[in-house]
Amino acid sequence: MAGILAVAVAALVVCMVIFEGYALSILWGWFVVPTFGAPELSIPVAIGIAIPIGMMTKNITPTQDGKAGEQFAQAILRPLFALGCGWIVLQFV
Repeated sequence: MAGILAVAVAALVVCMVIFEGYALSILWGWFVVPTFGAPELSIPVAIGIAIPIGMMTKNITPTQDGKAGEQFAQAILRPLFALGCGWIVLQFV
């Protein structure tokens, strides 16, 4: 059972990293490319940028008292919120 849980958590972490890279590549294309003429970011490059930025900026605390669900929700909702806010701002650009 512990092995299955470990594999599930590892798969979830990989999915969250990919989703953050996806969100970064979309936001980059919406705002940085037209504003500064920068090249588009592919999802793998965006993942490569998001990982060290996340390591330097995220405050992750060990899960205690059933807080794993909260951390999962933040990992999913954070990029969704960024994309949603970015899309709204994009409407005014």
